[in-house]
Amino acid sequence: NWTLNSVEVQTNGEINTTNNGYAANNGLGPGASAGTPSGSGGGAYGGNGAAGTVGAGGTAYGSVTNPTNLGSGGGGGANAGGGAIILNVNTLNLSGTLAANGADSAANDYAGGGAGGSINITANTISGSSGSITANGGYSKWRGGGGGGGRIAINCTTDSYTGGLSSLAISAKGGMNGGTWGEDG
Repeated sequence: NWTLNSVEVQTNGEINTTNNGYAANNGLGPGASAGTPSGSGGGAYGGNGAAGTVGAGGTAYGSVTNPTNLGSGGGGGANAGGGAIILNVNTLNLSGTLAANGADSAANDYAGGGAGGSINITANTISGSSGSITANGGYSKWRGGGGGGGRIAINCTTDSYTGGLSSLAISAKGGMNGGTWGEDG
């Protein structure tokens, strides 16, 4: 949680809390661990986690308008949820990346993906170009469920972003496994 006058994230720069949320099998909406060789569920936060071949996905929680929670971990494995980026600034110049994504499972792993975390921005002015903000759920590489998407909130008084804030790449998608997606945040 940062309260600053100005933050600048330059092209190719990032503030990244991916895989820094709740650990696997933990959180307010963890995926159910089913054990090997069964598929565990995906973690939840903004969206529900997808069910694995056996384990249930986690249930969504937290505020839609003021997100501050961490993403929950996927069931089984070591797939943590996304962390939280909370910025209270006068000016945000964003040409790089803000990321709070859930972890993907390892190849041939039965674990569920971690849920995306929180990105919450309150700014007087947002400027920049070609930036991205992501709080996506993690993918499961085998029989586990995808993690649910996180939550993103942007409260801005003056939009000075090149092309407007609507041109900023923003995503809180659920992760996937074999066609079973976690819900978007």
